[in-house]
Amino acid sequence: MSEHDKSQTIYESEHQGHTELDYQGEGSRSSAATIADRPRFRLNHKIMVVASLVIIVAMSAAFFVRDSVLYARTDDAHIDGHITPVSARINGQVQQVNVIEGQLVHAGDVLAVMDQSECSIAVNLAMANVAYAQNTAASLYFTAAITVTTAYGGLNSAQAAAKSAEIEVAAAQHKVKMDEAVLKVAQVDATSIEAVLDAATIEAVLEADQQVLMQTQEKLGQAITNLKVAQTASQQVSIAKAKAQAADSQIMESQSQLEQAQLRLSYTIIRSPVTGVVGKRRVEAGQNVSVGQELIDVVSLDDVWITANFKEAQLWPLEARPAGRD
Repeated sequence: MSEHDKSQTIYESEHQGHTELDYQGEGSRSSAATIADRPRFRLNHKIMVVASLVIIVAMSAAFFVRDSVLYARTDDAHIDGHITPVSARINGQVQQVNVIEGQLVHAGDVLAVMDQSECSIAVNLAMANVAYAQNTAASLYFTAAITVTTAYGGLNSAQAAAKSAEIEVAAAQHKVKMDEAVLKVAQVDATSIEAVLDAATIEAVLEADQQVLMQTQEKLGQAITNLKVAQTASQQVSIAKAKAQAADSQIMESQSQLEQAQLRLSYTIIRSPVTGVVGKRRVEAGQNVSVGQELIDVVSLDDVWITANFKEAQLWPLEARPAGRD
């Protein structure tokens, strides 16, 4: 190694040594500054903690002072509300109970269900009665329509038959009179055998025409009888219409019975009348209940208030507050 290289190496080593010494000196100064700042930092931290505690205590004190001034406290208070007892509206056996005490229910919720078999049978029977009444009414209205047609048609026919019989009787009477007149003339002129024979022939014709007259008179009598019967057509029509209208009344009655049966069936489903909380439950599945028996209490949440008792000295902050403010 040359002298120049040795000199350069010694210079670099000295320079590096000075650098390390300078760095160590700066580090020592920084550490000394940090150690000197620690008491000041702790003092500031304590001041902040104390200030925070003071602020918290002041706020708490202000809150309690405000609370004691604006509000009155009591241990003698309770929540009141309207209790709605739900009772049975029909006699029967409870099939199932869907709620427990303390459960929240809404208006219309099913609380319990009673046995529906008997009410369902009553509804089916009432429906059958309605169908029967409707069919009966339809048949009677159909009969009334036929009665109108038949009765007034028979009246017209009877009137025509009576008039025709009267005409036939009048013609037969006229024929008999003509025969009697001819016979009388023939008997006066009967001087010969031929005249006598002619008179006998005329007499036979008269007897035949008289027989025809009797038949036509009998026919007229029957026609008059039929006409009298046919003249009751208006009464027959009125009776038929009355029967049909009575069938309408029967339909209304059977429909009312159906509605009553359906109403009783609806009573087997016991629903909550209000929104609230289930209170006392007095019924279990399988239990037989009667009309008016209270089953479940529901405490309404729509009308709840607090009843509290205060000392007289506590009332002044309450009286000083405007009504309606919390």
